[in-house]
Amino acid sequence: MRYLSLPDLFAHRGEAELRRLAGPGGDPTLLNAIEQAEAEATSYLLARYRQALPSTPDGAPPILKAKVATLAHRKLLAGAQPSPSLEAEAQQALTWLRDVARGAASLDLPSEPPVDNTAPTIAIAAPTTPGLRLEDLDSW
Repeated sequence: MRYLSLPDLFAHRGEAELRRLAGPGGDPTLLNAIEQAEAEATSYLLARYRQALPSTPDGAPPILKAKVATLAHRKLLAGAQPSPSLEAEAQQALTWLRDVARGAASLDLPSEPPVDNTAPTIAIAAPTTPGLRLEDLDSW
């Protein structure tokens, strides 16, 4: 788990409710929901925070934990109809992730440096043949 531990999930969403939703599957079902939610969040965050994404829940910002917890809660209801408030929370979490991905919101993690496409670069370091050489241009 990268962003959210099982105790974090319980702290954000309530242990009794989540255990009820997990049913006989118990902790493996809950951990699977966390993994699915983290994968969804990562799909939004990877382009902007590739190297800075936390590798353990200890390094995850609290806001990210809260959003992933909401998504995991929603994942537990995959076959059922969530309450309107949970569905709205999950949609808000996805909107926030989109905002982070496009730079309108932040995780306060170092992001990838912007790519500088303005500097000229050499496409090929070795000479190519046949073709025009720089020396051939002297007589022009």
